[in-house]
Order: sequence, then C-alpha cells, then structure tokens
Amino acid sequence: MTPKAVHPSSQAVISEKLARRALDVVAVGDLNVDIITSPISSLPEPETSHTVDSMRLYTGGNAANFAAAAASLGMRTAFIGALGEDPISGWLQAAMSRYGVRLAVKTRPESAAGITFAITYVDGRRQFIATHGSNLDLSYEDIDLSLVESAGHLHRSGFWYCPQLMGEPTRRLLRHARERGVQTSLDIGWDSQGWTDHRVSLVHQALVETDILFINEQELKRLTRKEAVDDAVSKVLEIGVGMVALHLGEKGSMVATPSESLMASAFKVKPLNPTGSGDVYNAAFVYGVLQGWAPAEAALFANAAAALHILRTGPVFPKLRDVEEFMSRADART
Repeated sequence: MTPKAVHPSSQAVISEKLARRALDVVAVGDLNVDIITSPISSLPEPETSHTVDSMRLYTGGNAANFAAAAASLGMRTAFIGALGEDPISGWLQAAMSRYGVRLAVKTRPESAAGITFAITYVDGRRQFIATHGSNLDLSYEDIDLSLVESAGHLHRSGFWYCPQLMGEPTRRLLRHARERGVQTSLDIGWDSQGWTDHRVSLVHQALVETDILFINEQELKRLTRKEAVDDAVSKVLEIGVGMVALHLGEKGSMVATPSESLMASAFKVKPLNPTGSGDVYNAAFVYGVLQGWAPAEAALFANAAAALHILRTGPVFPKLRDVEEFMSRADART
C-alpha cells in the first residue's frame, strides 16, 4: 500500500501550505522528442541494417519527463522551457498539455525542437544520440518567476542540455525559490562533454541551493572525483545539499542526509522501457516528500513508480492508483 506519513501533524502542515499555492511543482529545463527503439541485443555492424519490433515517438527531456510524471501522479504541475515553431515543437506542446501540464515555454521562430534517439537493450542498458535544439535558447530571463513562486517545489533538470542556465543562473533560480519558501531539487544527468573541472564547478555553484539532489552512482563519482559512494555522498552534503537521492537501478535507491543514510528496495521487473524511469522516480519521490512521508517511504514509493514505468511500452506515465496497486502485490518487492 501507499506509505503513510510518520507524523500526520507534519503532513497537515505541508498540505495546508500547498493549499495556499496554485501549484505543487514546477519543472525547469529541457524538452525534446524521444525516438525510442524496442529492446535489442546489440547494435548492427557498420554498413548493415537491422529491424526492430518498434520505434516510437515520446515526449522527452529530463525536466519534461519529470513534469509529465508529476502530473500523472495527480500533482498540479507546470513546465518552463523553450521550443521552436517547427512541427515537432507543436506536437510536444500538445502532448505535454494532454498529460495535464501547464506550459510556460519560450518559442523562437528560428529554433527547432531537440531530438534524442534512444537505443534500448534487452538487459536494460541504453545509449543516446541527441541534439539540444531549442533547449539551447532557454535563459534565466525566459523564466516566469511568479510561476516558480506559486509552487511548493521547484525541480531543475536537463542541466547540460540548457547551457545558458548552467552554473550561476541555476544557483540564482534555486536561491530565488528557497527565499520564497519553495523547496528545490536538482538532477544534473550525464555530462557528454567529459566532466571537466570547469563544468563540475558549474554544478557546485548550484548545489549550495539544492534541497534534494537526484543523481546516479556514476554521475556522483564523476561529480565528486570520489570512487567510494559514501565518500562521494559526504562530499555533496558538505557542500550544502540537504538530501541525496541516489538512483541505483536494480539495487533500488539510497537516500542520505547529514543525519541518516538508508536503502530502499528495488522491484523486480523486466526492463521494457527504461528511458525516463529516473525522472519518474524523481517525481514520485517529490510527491512523497510533499505528502510529508519519511524519506524511506518516499524512496520505496519512487522505486515502485519507476519500476512500473519500466514495465510499460506506451507513451504513458504511472498514475497514483497504478502505483498503489503495484505496491500492494506481495511478490513485486525484491
């Protein structure tokens, strides 16, 4: 069943605060179209061809996936980003609206939407080839700060895909939110340009204003230059992050704060659609936090939501009732 808050009075306070706001969450960052293959065993050799069972179009981008997942769970959600005026941009706006996401996108006639080609393997691994597209246009000046102020939580992701927001602009945005009582979270993703010292320093600027850092094990090691997970977690907490939610794939997830560290069990599923599962985890974790649940309960709920998303092959995100039903099955938990 769905976890319950450890302190019902705390949940009541949180619910009362959210009731005074127009939105539960706002996501700021990348939006693109994902072209995703059905699972394959290996890539074909050069100068040959290969047929897959399916190749489908989805809304994509870490921030956009988070927003779609949050709205599907029942949260009042807005997305802030950038698009062009090409046909794909129009399709993306319509698709995000169907999820129930309020859009505040900056459009520029000369831009075209980003495209990510995702190759999915039968063992759950993925490979991506991407173009940033209109995400390159998103700047701090494009962000509707009144929309941010109207939410209970601000989620910033697609860090590397929106270069005009890297570093100081993201720190400034997160700080603006926190000063107005808005909780913040950050998911940086994988740096395709090599995790240079300069680019890592841009992340560090934002960490000091981050309440929840969502990250996977490899990203964490490259960000901190630490090979031991415990050392890496300690380093980002020392910088000022309030909580680390570490994606560990089939091992589940780890949540750490300056005062505690815990593991949340994974759910055993066949990986049919791993693309976007981390973003679903993030949205579900934030849902639990906003409900006043303890970190362990929020993490277990997030693991379940991500597992359920992995099981699906269509362009849908789990709804609250689906996750509750999934968690009620005694044989689902590993």
